[in-house]
Amino acid sequence: MSEILPGVYLIMRERTYLYRSLVELYRPKLVKPMIENIAQEQFQALGETIEKGFDSIKDGHKKICEHVKGKNIDRLIEELGIEYNKLHSKGIFLQRNYDQRSKEELFFSLNKFYQQKGNVIENNMELDHFINHCSYMFHLLSQNRVAIINRKVEDFYENIKLQNEFLTNYIYNWVPIMCQRLYNESESEFYKGLSMLTEGFINVDKDIFNEIIEACRKLI
Repeated sequence: MSEILPGVYLIMRERTYLYRSLVELYRPKLVKPMIENIAQEQFQALGETIEKGFDSIKDGHKKICEHVKGKNIDRLIEELGIEYNKLHSKGIFLQRNYDQRSKEELFFSLNKFYQQKGNVIENNMELDHFINHCSYMFHLLSQNRVAIINRKVEDFYENIKLQNEFLTNYIYNWVPIMCQRLYNESESEFYKGLSMLTEGFINVDKDIFNEIIEACRKLI
Protein backbone atom coordinates (compact mmCIF):
# COMPACT_ATOMS: atom_id res chain seq x y z
CA MET A 1 0.00 0.00 0.00
CA SER A 2 1.89 3.02 -1.27
CA GLU A 3 -0.79 5.71 -1.17
CA ILE A 4 -3.77 6.94 0.80
CA LEU A 5 -7.13 6.87 -0.96
CA PRO A 6 -7.36 10.19 -2.87
CA GLY A 7 -9.98 12.69 -1.72
CA VAL A 8 -10.84 10.78 1.45
CA TYR A 9 -9.89 13.50 3.95
CA LEU A 10 -13.05 15.60 3.44
CA ILE A 11 -15.26 12.54 3.85
CA MET A 12 -13.51 11.61 7.09
CA ARG A 13 -13.81 15.19 8.32
CA GLU A 14 -17.58 15.27 7.78
CA ARG A 15 -18.00 11.85 9.40
CA THR A 16 -15.96 13.06 12.39
CA TYR A 17 -18.27 16.05 12.89
CA LEU A 18 -21.41 13.96 12.55
CA TYR A 19 -20.39 11.27 15.02
CA ARG A 20 -19.34 14.00 17.45
CA SER A 21 -22.75 15.64 17.03
CA LEU A 22 -24.46 12.35 17.86
CA VAL A 23 -22.41 12.10 21.05
CA GLU A 24 -23.79 15.49 22.12
CA LEU A 25 -27.38 14.83 21.02
CA TYR A 26 -27.61 11.54 22.96
CA ARG A 27 -26.39 12.91 26.28
CA PRO A 28 -28.77 12.35 29.23
CA LYS A 29 -28.71 16.10 29.84
CA LEU A 30 -28.28 18.23 26.74
CA VAL A 31 -25.88 21.15 27.05
CA LYS A 32 -27.34 24.63 26.79
CA PRO A 33 -25.00 26.03 24.08
CA MET A 34 -25.96 23.22 21.71
CA ILE A 35 -29.70 23.79 22.18
CA GLU A 36 -29.17 27.53 21.76
CA ASN A 37 -27.33 26.81 18.52
CA ILE A 38 -30.20 24.65 17.25
CA ALA A 39 -32.61 27.49 18.02
CA GLN A 40 -30.72 29.92 15.80
CA GLU A 41 -32.01 30.69 12.31
CA GLN A 42 -28.63 29.84 10.79
CA PHE A 43 -28.82 26.26 12.05
CA GLN A 44 -32.48 25.88 11.12
CA ALA A 45 -31.71 27.09 7.60
CA LEU A 46 -29.26 24.23 7.15
CA GLY A 47 -32.23 21.97 6.47
CA GLU A 48 -32.74 23.70 3.13
CA THR A 49 -29.23 22.72 2.04
CA ILE A 50 -29.83 18.98 2.52
CA GLU A 51 -29.98 17.36 -0.90
CA LYS A 52 -32.90 15.35 -2.27
CA GLY A 53 -32.72 11.67 -1.45
CA PHE A 54 -31.84 12.33 2.17
CA ASP A 55 -35.43 12.73 3.35
CA SER A 56 -34.95 11.07 6.74
CA ILE A 57 -32.10 13.43 7.63
CA LYS A 58 -33.97 16.48 6.32
CA ASP A 59 -37.24 15.63 8.08
CA GLY A 60 -35.45 14.70 11.30
CA HIS A 61 -33.57 18.01 11.28
CA LYS A 62 -36.87 19.84 10.74
CA LYS A 63 -38.61 18.09 13.65
CA ILE A 64 -35.73 18.88 16.02
CA CYS A 65 -35.66 22.53 14.97
CA GLU A 66 -39.41 22.99 15.26
CA HIS A 67 -39.43 21.46 18.73
CA VAL A 68 -36.67 23.79 19.96
CA LYS A 69 -37.82 26.98 18.23
CA GLY A 70 -39.34 29.56 20.57
CA LYS A 71 -38.95 27.43 23.72
CA ASN A 72 -37.42 28.43 27.03
CA ILE A 73 -34.05 26.67 26.77
CA ASP A 74 -33.63 25.79 30.46
CA ARG A 75 -37.15 24.38 30.72
CA LEU A 76 -36.72 22.48 27.45
CA ILE A 77 -33.48 20.85 28.64
CA GLU A 78 -35.24 19.77 31.83
CA GLU A 79 -38.21 18.33 29.91
CA LEU A 80 -35.99 16.46 27.46
CA GLY A 81 -33.92 15.12 30.34
CA ILE A 82 -37.05 13.63 31.89
CA GLU A 83 -38.05 12.05 28.60
CA TYR A 84 -34.53 10.73 28.04
CA ASN A 85 -34.62 8.97 31.41
CA LYS A 86 -37.93 7.32 30.51
CA LEU A 87 -36.51 6.11 27.20
CA HIS A 88 -33.30 4.94 28.82
CA SER A 89 -35.20 2.97 31.46
CA LYS A 90 -36.68 0.96 28.58
CA GLY A 91 -33.18 0.08 27.37
CA ILE A 92 -33.65 1.77 24.01
CA PHE A 93 -30.08 3.07 23.76
CA LEU A 94 -28.34 -0.19 24.76
CA GLN A 95 -27.00 -2.68 22.22
CA ARG A 96 -27.58 -5.66 24.55
CA ASN A 97 -31.32 -5.38 23.84
CA TYR A 98 -30.81 -5.94 20.11
CA ASP A 99 -27.90 -8.38 20.09
CA GLN A 100 -27.91 -12.17 20.01
CA ARG A 101 -24.84 -12.37 22.22
CA SER A 102 -25.05 -12.48 25.99
CA LYS A 103 -24.33 -9.27 27.86
CA GLU A 104 -21.06 -10.74 29.13
CA GLU A 105 -19.91 -11.75 25.65
CA LEU A 106 -20.92 -8.38 24.20
CA PHE A 107 -19.10 -6.43 26.91
CA PHE A 108 -15.97 -8.56 26.55
CA SER A 109 -15.96 -7.93 22.82
CA LEU A 110 -16.56 -4.19 23.22
CA ASN A 111 -13.79 -3.88 25.76
CA LYS A 112 -11.32 -5.32 23.27
CA PHE A 113 -12.02 -2.29 21.10
CA TYR A 114 -12.31 0.35 23.80
CA GLN A 115 -9.13 -0.65 25.61
CA GLN A 116 -7.13 0.12 22.49
CA LYS A 117 -7.88 3.81 22.94
CA GLY A 118 -7.68 6.04 25.97
CA ASN A 119 -10.50 8.12 27.44
CA VAL A 120 -13.15 7.34 24.83
CA ILE A 121 -15.83 6.06 27.21
CA GLU A 122 -18.31 8.50 28.70
CA ASN A 123 -18.28 8.57 32.50
CA ASN A 124 -21.21 6.82 34.23
CA MET A 125 -22.49 5.48 30.90
CA GLU A 126 -23.15 1.82 30.14
CA LEU A 127 -20.48 0.20 28.03
CA ASP A 128 -22.91 -0.72 25.23
CA HIS A 129 -24.71 2.64 25.17
CA PHE A 130 -24.96 4.20 21.69
CA ILE A 131 -23.17 7.31 22.92
CA ASN A 132 -20.04 5.23 23.61
CA HIS A 133 -20.19 3.72 20.14
CA CYS A 134 -20.30 7.21 18.64
CA SER A 135 -17.53 8.46 20.93
CA TYR A 136 -15.30 5.58 19.86
CA MET A 137 -15.99 6.31 16.19
CA PHE A 138 -15.20 9.98 16.77
CA HIS A 139 -11.77 9.06 18.14
CA LEU A 140 -11.08 6.62 15.31
CA LEU A 141 -12.02 9.20 12.72
CA SER A 142 -9.94 11.88 14.41
CA GLN A 143 -6.91 9.57 14.31
CA ASN A 144 -7.65 8.71 10.69
CA ARG A 145 -7.52 12.37 9.73
CA VAL A 146 -4.17 12.75 11.51
CA ALA A 147 -2.84 9.75 9.56
CA ILE A 148 -3.96 11.36 6.29
CA ILE A 149 -2.39 14.73 7.14
CA ASN A 150 0.90 13.07 8.13
CA ARG A 151 0.84 10.72 5.13
CA LYS A 152 1.06 7.66 7.36
CA VAL A 153 -0.25 5.11 4.88
CA GLU A 154 -0.11 2.03 7.10
CA ASP A 155 -1.82 3.85 9.98
CA PHE A 156 -4.56 5.03 7.61
CA TYR A 157 -5.38 1.53 6.34
CA GLU A 158 -5.13 -0.04 9.79
CA ASN A 159 -7.61 2.56 11.03
CA ILE A 160 -9.96 1.86 8.10
CA LYS A 161 -9.84 -1.85 8.95
CA LEU A 162 -10.68 -1.12 12.58
CA GLN A 163 -13.55 1.17 11.59
CA ASN A 164 -14.98 -1.48 9.29
CA GLU A 165 -14.90 -4.15 11.98
CA PHE A 166 -16.43 -1.90 14.62
CA LEU A 167 -19.14 -0.43 12.40
CA THR A 168 -20.18 -3.85 11.12
CA ASN A 169 -20.44 -5.40 14.59
CA TYR A 170 -21.43 -2.47 16.80
CA ILE A 171 -23.34 0.14 14.85
CA TYR A 172 -24.70 -0.82 11.44
CA ASN A 173 -26.31 -4.04 12.66
CA TRP A 174 -28.54 -2.65 15.42
CA VAL A 175 -28.78 1.16 15.40
CA PRO A 176 -31.46 1.32 12.63
CA ILE A 177 -33.66 -0.89 14.84
CA MET A 178 -32.91 1.33 17.84
CA CYS A 179 -33.97 4.36 15.79
CA GLN A 180 -37.30 2.80 14.84
CA ARG A 181 -38.00 1.96 18.47
CA LEU A 182 -36.93 5.45 19.59
CA TYR A 183 -39.34 6.99 17.09
CA ASN A 184 -42.24 4.80 18.19
CA GLU A 185 -41.73 5.33 21.91
CA SER A 186 -40.79 9.03 21.96
CA GLU A 187 -43.28 11.57 23.23
CA SER A 188 -41.57 14.67 21.86
CA GLU A 189 -40.87 15.68 18.29
CA PHE A 190 -37.27 16.26 19.38
CA TYR A 191 -36.52 12.58 19.95
CA LYS A 192 -38.65 11.51 17.02
CA GLY A 193 -36.61 13.87 14.87
CA LEU A 194 -33.37 12.61 16.40
CA SER A 195 -34.33 9.04 15.58
CA MET A 196 -34.98 9.98 11.94
CA LEU A 197 -31.80 12.00 11.64
CA THR A 198 -29.73 9.21 13.20
CA GLU A 199 -31.20 6.47 11.04
CA GLY A 200 -30.70 8.56 7.92
CA PHE A 201 -27.11 9.35 8.79
CA ILE A 202 -26.24 5.73 9.66
CA ASN A 203 -27.70 4.49 6.38
CA VAL A 204 -25.79 7.12 4.39
CA ASP A 205 -22.62 6.46 6.37
CA LYS A 206 -22.89 2.75 5.62
CA ASP A 207 -23.21 3.37 1.89
CA ILE A 208 -20.32 5.82 1.83
CA PHE A 209 -18.04 3.70 3.98
CA ASN A 210 -18.73 0.58 1.90
CA GLU A 211 -17.59 2.56 -1.14
CA ILE A 212 -14.43 3.58 0.73
CA ILE A 213 -13.73 -0.06 1.65
CA GLU A 214 -14.11 -1.16 -1.97
CA ALA A 215 -11.86 1.66 -3.18
CA CYS A 216 -9.24 0.78 -0.58
CA ARG A 217 -9.24 -2.86 -1.65
CA LYS A 218 -8.35 -1.82 -5.17
CA LEU A 219 -5.29 0.01 -3.84
CA ILE A 220 -4.04 -2.90 -1.71
